[in-house]
Amino acid sequence: MQTQAEDSDLIELIYASLLGESSWQDFLDRLTRMAPGCWSVLHANDLANGEASVGLVSGRSVGDVADYATYYHHISPWVKYCQADPTGAANVVERNVPGHMLERSEFYTDFLRPIETRSAIGIGVDREGERSLIVSLMTPRAVEDELLPLAQRLNRIAPHLMRAGEFYRRTSFAAQTTELGATFFDALHMGMVVVGNGRRIRTCSDLARRMFGRDVGLDPAGRLRLSDPMAQSLLSAMLTRRYDGPAHQRLMVGDMLVTLIRMEGERERSIFEGPGVCLTMEPMTGAGRFFDLDQFSRSYGLTGSEIRALTGLIAGKSIADIAREAGRSRETIRTQVKSLYSKTGARGEADLLRLVSGMTC
Repeated sequence: MQTQAEDSDLIELIYASLLGESSWQDFLDRLTRMAPGCWSVLHANDLANGEASVGLVSGRSVGDVADYATYYHHISPWVKYCQADPTGAANVVERNVPGHMLERSEFYTDFLRPIETRSAIGIGVDREGERSLIVSLMTPRAVEDELLPLAQRLNRIAPHLMRAGEFYRRTSFAAQTTELGATFFDALHMGMVVVGNGRRIRTCSDLARRMFGRDVGLDPAGRLRLSDPMAQSLLSAMLTRRYDGPAHQRLMVGDMLVTLIRMEGERERSIFEGPGVCLTMEPMTGAGRFFDLDQFSRSYGLTGSEIRALTGLIAGKSIADIAREAGRSRETIRTQVKSLYSKTGARGEADLLRLVSGMTC
């Protein structure tokens, strides 16, 4: 009866977390209290990028596990086997990595032993490509009679954990922006694509699909492809959990003005969803047409410095970039950009670039 009541408590916390009435930290704390001497962690592994992250931890401090994501997951003998296990099935690591092999490893000597950990039971909650989200219960002993009941508990609550992963996918930013992309972005003549792990498309507006071509399109595996290698590398970097650069990047990819926006959601939700990037694209030329800078400049009476600022904006450069290349202060360039807005009647940079894209010959 106690076992059933404890399972019910965990299941209740799963759904309370989804509804915002509790948190996943509360769930991990409860799981840890049910297994004396153990600690638990919600973490992600991505074999494709060689990346790992620790989302939440209970029973140990964040400092105790800080080096896992930066170093120890690379040398852990457990990782590749965790990835091979089916989602929704609890696995005792000794079944894949014998204890004598673990105890000879640097992973055990320098990471596990100092935090009084000898074994683990892991269960895959969600998987997207080679990225897995895992709940692990870390134990101080590798005693089969102690590990088996813990694995059975995780198996009993597994269907509810997997429903949580599905819930976050269905209610993600990508799912919510499908209608928005078909209305707001299409009305602005901008294609919109949301991509996740491995540049896989989560959602794509109809206009974006019609705009796919040489500059922005799909590779043979159906992943988003940018023709510019630097732009594609930037997109891939923004899709990693360790990315700490600007959340908003604008650049030219061929004849397409591309904006990359790293999506930042509520922290616990983002652990399940993983990183995402919203890409918008606007053609800067029409088929067989080109932008006539001289004509545009004459039409609006632009000065040489204003033309220089405009050219930089069209190329996707920031005010800081334009200032550095011109040997001027940011404030000087900012004044020139404001003058551009005043002369053209544009309400901002995006409005100015739409004006440019509409003036072709």
